[in-house]
Formats: sequence, C-alpha cells, structure tokens
Amino acid sequence: MDKTCILIVDDNPEIREIINVLLGGEGFEVSEAENGAQALTLIEQQDFDLIILDIMMPGTDGLSICNTIRKFSSVPILILTARDTTADYVTGITLGCDDYFTKPFSPVMLTMRVKAMFRRVELDKAIPYDEKLEYGDIEIMPKQK
Repeated sequence: MDKTCILIVDDNPEIREIINVLLGGEGFEVSEAENGAQALTLIEQQDFDLIILDIMMPGTDGLSICNTIRKFSSVPILILTARDTTADYVTGITLGCDDYFTKPFSPVMLTMRVKAMFRRVELDKAIPYDEKLEYGDIEIMPKQK
C-alpha cells in the first residue's frame, strides 16, 4: 500500500495530537482539521484514504459533515466521539460512517480499527469484478465492454 493519508477532524487539539502521533508512528500521513468547514476545505484540496471524525464540534457537527462527504465521496469514515448511545451509533452508521468508536479510547484499539478498515479496503480491491457471479438461479454478469 502506498503512503496512506488520514484526516483527523476534532475540535480538541490534544485529541488531534494524540491521534497524529499514534498513527504517524504507524507510518500514516496525517492531516488535521479543527472543525467541519476546515475539513471540507481540506477534502476539496486533497484525497484522503480515511477520515476520523468527531461529532460534537462548534459550527457544523460531525454527523452533518459525514452526510455531506457521502454526497461526493466513498472515503472510509470512522466516527470518534464521546456520544455513545445506541441512537447516536445508528444515526452515524445511517448517515454513512463505516465505523463508530467512542471516547475515551484505547490508542491500541483505535490503531487496530484503522488498520482493519484499510485491510477491508484492500480486500475489496482484490475481488475480481470481471467474473460472472452465480447464486442459485441468479447470474450476475459484469459490465461488457
């Protein structure tokens, strides 16, 4: 895998620094945004391979940012938030996040989740989509050129 770019979006500079040091030490290239507007500007300027997004931020909240990103990108999004109700989880997943992790968090567990998300992306790329798929009486043919 080439150098992997991660965007951390959190209004807490200490959280951003911890995640930056943690993931930077694992070889990831990390950028930071302190709010949703700044994040959207960075996303317009650069392609990211993963976005770690807080929900509770001043201005536009993380759930709205997640919904906005999903209108133009399929980049994996990991919500990292102090909000831990079932309703918050369901809302995050429904709006398009790929994983939902709560604060306070274990640095090791966050690192493992990030690596697992990238492993899933790599596995998805490895699946050949040019072969006929069959399930019972159903056949799915790839797009013909």
